Amino acid sequence: MTNLFKSIWQGEIELCKLFWIYGVVAVILIPLVSPYLMLIIALIFPNISYTLYAYLFLFLYIPYGFVVIIGIWRSADNYQGPKKWAICAKLITITFAIFLFYNLLTFRHQLEIIKQFE
Repeated sequence: MTNLFKSIWQGEIELCKLFWIYGVVAVILIPLVSPYLMLIIALIFPNISYTLYAYLFLFLYIPYGFVVIIGIWRSADNYQGPKKWAICAKLITITFAIFLFYNLLTFRHQLEIIKQFE
């Protein structure tokens, strides 16, 4: 697993794979699906705090997203295909970074909402 993160960080993974699988799926879809996963986990494990889950999500998602953003940027630098795809990947990666930063900034507010359900 550490070799995978090292390859992502260094941009050694093919741009298409890194962008779509590790970028779009993980950086965008996980936060959108996460509230539903939290509800499922709450149903299965009713004694687990929503707050604990939220902190776990934060401390796993933010570092992972940061690594993927850096990796996509570096992979775009190494990309040998048409430059328009590398430029598009970088522009969308900026959007990923803004989305990640937004999640970090609004975490306290999201946590207050989550605490209402406990």
